[in-house]
Amino acid sequence: MNKILLCLFFYIGTYSLIGQSVNISNTTLNTCDATIYDDGGPNGNYTENDYTMTVCANTGTDLYFVVNSLSLGSNVFDENDFLYIYEGVGTGGNLLFNSETDPINTILSTTNTCITINIQTNPHVFNTNVAAGFDITISCTLPETCYDGILNNGEVQIDCGGPNCEPCFNPTSCEPNVVDNADFETATTTCGAAPGTGWGTIDQIPKPWFDQTPVEGWWGTAKRIDDNIIYPSPDYHNNACTNATSIACMSGNGSLGYWAHLNGIQDAEYIQTQLNTTLEAGEEYCISLRAATARGGQDTDKLAFWFHNNTFSNGSGFAEWNDDNGGNSFMGAGSLVNGTPQIVNQAGNMITTTCRDLNYSYCATGGEQFLMIGNFIPGNSDSGGSEYVAIDDLVISKSCPVTFDLSIDTGGTIDCNNNCVDLVAITANQSGGCEITNDFTYQWLLNGNPIAGETNDTLNNACFSLGDIYSVEVTYTAGCRLTTITESIAPDLEVIANDVPDMTLCDADNSGDEAFDLASNDGIQNAGLIVTYHTTQADADSNTNPITPANAFVITLAMSPYTIYVRVEDPQTGCHDTTSFQLILIEGADAGTNGALTICVTGSSTNLFDQLGGTPQPGGSWSGPSVLTNGDQGTFTPGTNVAGTYSYTVAGVAPCPDATADVVVTVTASPDAGTNGVITLCDDNAAVDLFTQLGDTPDAGGTWSGPSVLTNGDQGTFTPGTN
Repeated sequence: MNKILLCLFFYIGTYSLIGQSVNISNTTLNTCDATIYDDGGPNGNYTENDYTMTVCANTGTDLYFVVNSLSLGSNVFDENDFLYIYEGVGTGGNLLFNSETDPINTILSTTNTCITINIQTNPHVFNTNVAAGFDITISCTLPETCYDGILNNGEVQIDCGGPNCEPCFNPTSCEPNVVDNADFETATTTCGAAPGTGWGTIDQIPKPWFDQTPVEGWWGTAKRIDDNIIYPSPDYHNNACTNATSIACMSGNGSLGYWAHLNGIQDAEYIQTQLNTTLEAGEEYCISLRAATARGGQDTDKLAFWFHNNTFSNGSGFAEWNDDNGGNSFMGAGSLVNGTPQIVNQAGNMITTTCRDLNYSYCATGGEQFLMIGNFIPGNSDSGGSEYVAIDDLVISKSCPVTFDLSIDTGGTIDCNNNCVDLVAITANQSGGCEITNDFTYQWLLNGNPIAGETNDTLNNACFSLGDIYSVEVTYTAGCRLTTITESIAPDLEVIANDVPDMTLCDADNSGDEAFDLASNDGIQNAGLIVTYHTTQADADSNTNPITPANAFVITLAMSPYTIYVRVEDPQTGCHDTTSFQLILIEGADAGTNGALTICVTGSSTNLFDQLGGTPQPGGSWSGPSVLTNGDQGTFTPGTNVAGTYSYTVAGVAPCPDATADVVVTVTASPDAGTNGVITLCDDNAAVDLFTQLGDTPDAGGTWSGPSVLTNGDQGTFTPGTN
């Protein structure tokens, strides 16, 4: 399908489907969006009736209009019907369009809010023939035009692409041309008369006969019968021949031409070739060629391609008009040959004397070996006259595989703060196939499962949870080629709080509590994360009531064991995780304070535990110069145990250390008062120290007692007459 014509029909469809679509009448129409047809409508010829219709913008703005197609009849004296468009209301305003002088497919505008369309169908001596008529697009905004030969109004290339025009063909071949001698430069005979025919001296154009042709690899549809047969056999145009003339706008020397309609009736000619390879089923083939009218033929849109694998009466795939079609030159629908072309140039896509490069695509059914080119549409010519088409530079080659780029735009930050985002599948750089299209289909998936109803390029309110993967499957179609690409988005919403080991503290000073730096035991967390500490799981989940200051948390023995909840949060995404650990406070060991014991060697056994100061804990053990009895009481027995320093140790529970206190034991000997002595004194004797009257070796420092008090301390001085 030709790009320019497709642009035209897309454009018309846009305005006729959205806006009004009306046939001309003697009335006034208020609209900013309409397509005006002749009174025969979009599919019929107009009648021999005159009309004047005024169209006014319903928003009070400027008007734009395009005459999309125009085919008016004429009579035998070449007197035509006329179409005029005037500025304003009625036919008295400035003439904006004249069918006799102005080209169609051009954007026209007026600052007036109205235009008047006038068709005059019978202003002549003889009635004119009717024809297809016209259609005119009306808009209050600048429309795009896909057929003015100018790069404008959003088109990607001239007359293609953009929001309204057909996508641009991009027939990049990935395989060779399946047509030999497709530029028609190679001749099989000397230019001039075909050998043995004498032909070429009558109308000076060599003929590609069915069984003899001057163009290598190409045949017509007429078997050579005698020297004078001239129809239906296509023509070879070649400047290198003295008896032929090439068409100036064609490339090189050679081109082929055929009558689509001869003398305006159904009679037609066809050109045929055998492809150099059989077409493959399901494969797309790009078709490009140059075309123009010639030999005085009228402008025409009659160009079609029939790929087939038929076998005709001669045993080949080439049809002959007499043997295979009952002597009828037309081989289209309804004929014996009944050629059914797969590619038909769109109606209204006119071929003129100015060469045009045309592009089409074909999806092969498989097995096609032969190609016939010509007019397969039954009926007389639209123009009422003969229509002739010349072609050159035909290329038919398998298209390249299609591909495109796909990405997903999140339109915002995906995080754990419940801010859902809209995901948009972005497609770009389509390539392959025979034309660039915007034919994409979409399917969104969540964790590999299709999301019902989500088949547009945008997925609204995609809300990510931990581990979620959103994907989109996009299928791009160009002709009969397609490819599907899947793109996924799985944001890193996972934050892991590392395990924190339980921590045991020692109440070393036995104060009943202990301060602790929580951060010293939170484990090695990921860099850049925020770590907070809480007393409940609920507070950690909601990030409320953090413990402050965390480096001076105080735990008491009454609280132990105590659970601390740790929250780890990514400040970029708000995602978090929690863990916990226990804080355990252990009471410190207490051996009391140091003590001392002095005991007589003849004294009684004594428990050293009682000699300790403070509040020593029972259950400890004693060590020293000799072994004490009675366990943790540490009983010291004079005469059995020796004096010295004895240590009391209470074992600590990790991480608390053992506690130790000492008792220093001193053992003293027994006192010696000597032995009894006797002294006799007169009452007038001098004073006597009784200490000297004792026997043996009495210890000094003792005291005396008796009937009276002695003087002189431990000497015990006795004074007669006094004592």
